[in-house]
Amino acid sequence: MNKKPTYQELEQRIKELEEESVKRKLAEKSLKESEEKFRQMFETMNNGVAVYEAVDDGKDFIFKDFNAAGERIDDVKRETIIGKRVTTVFPGVEEFSLLDVFKRVWQTGKAENHPISFYKDDRLTGWRENFVYKLRSGEVVAIYEDITERKRAEKALRESEEKYRSMMESMKDEAYICSSDFRIQYMNPATVGRIGRDATGELCYSAIYGLDEECSWCISDEILQGKNVEYELLNPNNNRYYSISNSPIPHIDGSISKLAVCRDITDVKKMELQLQQAHKMEAIGTLAGGIAHQFNNALSVITGNIDLFEMDFPSDENVANYAKKMKTSSRRMTQLTTQLLAYARGGKFHAKTVLFIRRTSNIKKWGLFRVLCS
Repeated sequence: MNKKPTYQELEQRIKELEEESVKRKLAEKSLKESEEKFRQMFETMNNGVAVYEAVDDGKDFIFKDFNAAGERIDDVKRETIIGKRVTTVFPGVEEFSLLDVFKRVWQTGKAENHPISFYKDDRLTGWRENFVYKLRSGEVVAIYEDITERKRAEKALRESEEKYRSMMESMKDEAYICSSDFRIQYMNPATVGRIGRDATGELCYSAIYGLDEECSWCISDEILQGKNVEYELLNPNNNRYYSISNSPIPHIDGSISKLAVCRDITDVKKMELQLQQAHKMEAIGTLAGGIAHQFNNALSVITGNIDLFEMDFPSDENVANYAKKMKTSSRRMTQLTTQLLAYARGGKFHAKTVLFIRRTSNIKKWGLFRVLCS
């Protein structure tokens, strides 16, 4: 016959039950809080999360839960896919090879990473990366990220890089890129061809200009401030003139490289010097022409008056002597002015013998004087 518990024993048992109840309630509260916390994380995380339950002995999987990020990434509503097979909602999952990952994880319990792959079906396309693991409940969880935009950006970056590299490679102008510590990062074929080697990794002032120290004209400080700088330079390494355009190239890590495009303008410089010389000679020619005309006018008056002087003293030998010497000097001065005029017109003086008949009959002395003096 069972012995009835005493009052003290009943009281102790009730106390134990109350303590167990309090502990259970605290555990339930803690579990609920934990569940709410993880549910909040589940709903607010940026990555898509899907929870699956195996069916058909692990041959397929049905959706048990799906977060808001997954709805956004895959353009579906949670309530429309819960309980449905993954092969129905995402018919490309098998070709995507993710279904095989689900099967292995469910069978082995070992988590797997499904590498970046391109998913495609009649409704949806995009690049995805998945991490799959198994819960103690036997459910399979897939955490995945949509990296389609990143892939597009990478593709656009590659295409842009290829385009600009092709442009650089086909340029006749020399071009190179160097870092802030003067190390060459890239040289186009024109630059390689001039210096005779690919000097990538070498110091720019040594490889490009043949110097032992930083160039005195270096504008790296301005480039680091994001400025574009252009200047002309006589390269001490080959004594040729270049027009150099320098531009900053910012990088993701915050560093800045310099792109220098160097155009050989030696021939242009020579033409400029020739043009300057031509303008100078033209100005000299204009001045010489003006002087020659003024001098010729004055000389005409002098020679005319010498003729009149001889006419006044036809029998005086001294006068004839003086007049002869003055005429000789006048002829020399006339030849000089003729040469100046020829130079001013851009030609050269060529002496020629010209036969002409001078008619002096019927010209009276004072009439000739008036003509000359007019």
